[in-house]
Amino acid sequence: YSGDERPARGRLSIGQVRLLHDYVNEKSGPAPTITELAQQCGIGPRRFMALFRAATGQTVRHWVDAQRMEKARRLLTETRIPLKVIAFELGFANQGVFSTAFKRTAGVSPREYRNSKS
Repeated sequence: YSGDERPARGRLSIGQVRLLHDYVNEKSGPAPTITELAQQCGIGPRRFMALFRAATGQTVRHWVDAQRMEKARRLLTETRIPLKVIAFELGFANQGVFSTAFKRTAGVSPREYRNSKS
């Protein structure tokens, strides 16, 4: 283990959190389940949830949702990919569900966000 890879007692290591970050950001489709994320770290789901919260101060679901919205922001500002394709890429049922979730976190619709950044 290098210095930041060694897990602190009772929490995930920085390396494990980095691995999860990459996994969530590279995954297309529905958000990964807690079981999938736990498997990435080689531990059971129940223990994973406790260690994750100790390491990040957030629930797994809250963190995953925040990662997905950050990916949405990047796609909206760095690409011209249509909103319905972004919604599909992030695993939302449709563009409307994506737009509602995005507006709840960003305060503006995806279209307004994109237009303000271009």
